[in-house]
Amino acid sequence: MINGNTDKSITEFPNSLYPRLGNEIDIEPIYTKWTEKQIKKIKKKLTFWSPERAEKTFNAQYVITFPIKDKKSVYMDKYAHKLQLKMIKWGQDFSVSFLVTKKGERNMDKYIRDVERAFWFED
Repeated sequence: MINGNTDKSITEFPNSLYPRLGNEIDIEPIYTKWTEKQIKKIKKKLTFWSPERAEKTFNAQYVITFPIKDKKSVYMDKYAHKLQLKMIKWGQDFSVSFLVTKKGERNMDKYIRDVERAFWFED
């Protein structure tokens, strides 16, 4: 969470997130050095919200969504749709994972709206 020790000068998308994102998307293992090629591969799987929507909805600088693909997870076979919603402000991030069945997938927009009503980054 954002607290008094948060570096509020961080305004760029934190490159430190790419190793974790690559691992969460299951397209790249966590490396000690990242290349532009690896980052581009990860970015192709991410959906970035517009800065205006991110700020209006969560008071965030960035909001991204991406499919969850963790082959080791016991839940992967049970759910048809797996989506991660990640909100980022000043280099800090907060994530919500959606694991839904085919029936629940029809309500995905509603589930995201529920999070929109429940979460807000404080300044």
